[in-house]
Amino acid sequence: MQGAPYYFLSSTITIKDSRSMMDIILVGIGVLFFLLCVAYTKACDSL
Repeated sequence: MQGAPYYFLSSTITIKDSRSMMDIILVGIGVLFFLLCVAYTKACDSL
């Protein structure tokens, strides 16, 4: 990308960083939801 302006390169890096952060957040929400389902199942089993 020799001819690309600096701001274009900078915005591309920012988009990549925000995408990886969004992936981490999404995986965290999935794990949290799974743990919530397991806790709910155990709570219903004990009734």
